Parts: sequence; structure tokens; C-alpha cells
Amino acid sequence: MKMCYVYIVSDDLRTKFLTGITDDCKALDLASKRKFKHLIYFETFRNLKHAMKREKELKRWKLGWKLALIKRMNPKLKSLL
Repeated sequence: MKMCYVYIVSDDLRTKFLTGITDDCKALDLASKRKFKHLIYFETFRNLKHAMKREKELKRWKLGWKLALIKRMNPKLKSLL
């Protein structure tokens, strides 16, 4: 069974965030070549359907909720890549 990842990447100023899903960690490196180049949060799933459900949920969240979630795992919003 392949692992799936729900992730949040940000811009340099940590003012804009992009939430996504991948089953390939190398795809996260591709994100680093875009405007949103800092991986600041991720969750791991064994089931694609659960990962897709979580991604949709996070995309609906308000910015403050996302920041609180991110800061629990990554208080200084450091890039994890």
C-alpha cells in the first residue's frame, strides 16, 4: 500500500498557503520550484480516500485555523524540506 501525504506549502513571507495531496514525496520538491516553496506542514495517510477527504477539509478552513494547526507541529514555520 502506497503512502499519501496531505501538505501545506507557503511563500517566502509565510503569508500565502497552498494545500495539496501527493503520493510521491519527490513531487514536494517540485513545489519548491514554484512560488510556494516552503513545506511547512504535512500529514501521512495509508488510504487515498482518507487523504483526499482531509485535503478538502483543510482547504475549507480559515487561515487562522490552518496557522494554529501548522504551529502545533512547526511553531516557527520553518521549511521542512
